[in-house]
Amino acid sequence: MNAYVPLMQTLAWVLLIVGVMVAFRKQLTVVAHEIARRLQKGGGFEFGVGVLSVKLAELRDELPHYQSEMAREAAPVPVPEVNHNIEGLPDPESPGASAVWEQYRLQLNEKSRGIQLAHVISPSKVPRQRFDVFVYLVTSRTGSLDEVERAQFFLGRRWGNRVFDVLNEGGRIGFSTAAYGSPLCACRVVFKDGSDVVLSRFLDFEMASVFETNDQIAPGERPRS
Repeated sequence: MNAYVPLMQTLAWVLLIVGVMVAFRKQLTVVAHEIARRLQKGGGFEFGVGVLSVKLAELRDELPHYQSEMAREAAPVPVPEVNHNIEGLPDPESPGASAVWEQYRLQLNEKSRGIQLAHVISPSKVPRQRFDVFVYLVTSRTGSLDEVERAQFFLGRRWGNRVFDVLNEGGRIGFSTAAYGSPLCACRVVFKDGSDVVLSRFLDFEMASVFETNDQIAPGERPRS
């Protein structure tokens, strides 16, 4: 009988959660609709991306004009010494695998100097396009955009095989575009000391359902590169 106790406890929690959702379904629906409405208007609802908290309204105004923003103050976080001789990842079940995986992760972060590529989407008003896409650099606690001279973005043939060269002018380093499908973005980050690193990000539309639009891209749709 004791063997069924965990199962009964799990079942009780499931029934409790379902009961709460049923009891407050009207309130939850109102909240979801309000979030979608405010997102569609491009502002008001705040959410986290990496270590930054951004609003779509701020992105609309900021990215095209490279407006400056206050430097984020954060205490420096010590980083363990990185093993640069790791070329691949072992089977997770093999002895010492977790340490190798962690070293590899630290190696990736060090190579990019704590800088990564992020994006958010919003329903587009551009004819025959589904979403406005905002693409920009973000940092971890060990990174700083002050070290970046420029970022060069490439989306492929549907954007004329152009490289969009964006200088670091003190604000967010990125650009916006309108897209019908989800492209793969390659980004070359050039640092002020002359070195560089190449980042990439699939500009997916997985959040399309949040906007409750008939023009959303189905999850898993092939990229339009």
